[in-house]
Amino acid sequence: MLFLLLFFLLLFGAAFYCSVHILQWLVGYLSAAYNVNVAILSPMEAVLNIMQLALLLLLIIGLPALLLWAVSYVRPALYAHERRYLHYVPLSLIFGLLGSAFGWYLATSVFLPYFENFSRMLNVQNIWSLNYLLGFVLTNLLVFFLVFQIPLVVIILRGLGFIKTAKLASLRKIVILISVVVGALITPPDAVSQLIVALPFYLLFELSIQYCRLKEKIQAREKRPPRKKRGKK
Repeated sequence: MLFLLLFFLLLFGAAFYCSVHILQWLVGYLSAAYNVNVAILSPMEAVLNIMQLALLLLLIIGLPALLLWAVSYVRPALYAHERRYLHYVPLSLIFGLLGSAFGWYLATSVFLPYFENFSRMLNVQNIWSLNYLLGFVLTNLLVFFLVFQIPLVVIILRGLGFIKTAKLASLRKIVILISVVVGALITPPDAVSQLIVALPFYLLFELSIQYCRLKEKIQAREKRPPRKKRGKK
């Protein structure tokens, strides 16, 4: 336990150092891309934002080590049929990183350009607070990190018997409606942006259904008794 604590303290120091350079790059990138001035509005704002980003990096980088430690701790207490779900732990991180990459694309290529256009319409100078800007970007990263866990959550719930594949398929219309509503709430009011957000929600759900169906077919095939070969006369 002490070794794990020291590991995370060293990791936080490295993450803090990297966060300074990441924020320097982010400010330079956004300033050049959108012709805006990024400012801080309080003496502590820069330090707090660096620490905020360092904690996020600590979570992303240290999560595999924490999960491996947790898995090694609980593995002996699990039944054989439950242990196979531990293989989804690395997939959870991969899906989460893909979701964060998608959230970064939405924040910097869809949302920020849309909002920046309003300042041009009003002919006002763009001065963005570093605190609000970083919070906006990190919120997108975290939200889609969680959203991309949907397939794994559904697969595990189905495997443990909490939900049936037929029931999942019957929820398609509801999921489509929820996807459209969520897309309308968190995106600019244009059809393309809403579709960019709503489509992954539904595709992730549909991917879960198809995987569960494939798993059921494989399991049913394995349970069939082998055919007896007819002897030659």
